[in-house]
Amino acid sequence: METKSVVVVLSSYNGEKYIAEQIDSILSQQNVNLKLLIRDDGSTDSTLKIITDYKHTHPEKIYLIADKNVGFAKSFITATNQALKLFPNARYFAFADQDDFWLPNKLETGIDRLQSFNQKIPALYCSNLSVVDANLNFINKLRPQITIPLTKAQSLVYNLGVGCTMVFNRCAADLLSNNFIPQCKYHDFYLFQICRFCGNVVYDNDSYIQYRQHGKNQIGGHIGLLNNFANRFKFKSLDRICQNEASALLYGIGDLLSVEDRLLISDFSMLHSSFIRRIKYFFSSKYNIPTNKFFTKLKILLGTI
Repeated sequence: METKSVVVVLSSYNGEKYIAEQIDSILSQQNVNLKLLIRDDGSTDSTLKIITDYKHTHPEKIYLIADKNVGFAKSFITATNQALKLFPNARYFAFADQDDFWLPNKLETGIDRLQSFNQKIPALYCSNLSVVDANLNFINKLRPQITIPLTKAQSLVYNLGVGCTMVFNRCAADLLSNNFIPQCKYHDFYLFQICRFCGNVVYDNDSYIQYRQHGKNQIGGHIGLLNNFANRFKFKSLDRICQNEASALLYGIGDLLSVEDRLLISDFSMLHSSFIRRIKYFFSSKYNIPTNKFFTKLKILLGTI
């Protein structure tokens, strides 16, 4: 069995402008046995034709599923399900966005960091990323240096693992595929939490990906002080993203969790229901995170996190 066999799972949608450059960077990965499975989520531009042309050029590496639009999270999960079936001997998987650019050692680095872990326990590698403009000009690193692993409580409010940086073992892919529920809106946040509560997470402060920012990003970084400030004040009380993701985690893998972990997640998922509880959480150091601590605390107090 190939120890560095990896399936890259990419969900595309109207990505004609940058997807060829991204596919080239994926196919240029060094020292791995790579397969690329692309699920097109109902593109209406020339994205499907571009992918089809690549598939004809690289039939042994590229697999294409053209399907209807279901949204990015469900699309990635559907593609992961197919990848598990099509490649029963693959030991590792990775998510890819359609508009980034990968450095040649991205996958090899992630796999090397995961190989020491027991393959029967979910394990996830994720890294920092270099934010770039549409022309791949460097802007900044997404995150500061993080030297202390996130606690389980912190992982409920801070997603350390951006999907496009993730490499994970087959056990993690199986858990994600078998326990994903429609309530979950972010497949990468869900996978990060699965591995944090049930297995291992490795974070790399270095970056091996150019994370392109442009006008059509579905989910992207927010660059600049004013943009970041404005984004942090979008208190959408009906969304409660972190609390909803916690509820999904409890429902999806609750049977695999310890009693202590179930209580932690359950208590957090009900944060919006009690102002007294939010006051307690606001003054607690349990949820302090490496960045944006003030805004996180404020969202906790308002019950909108």
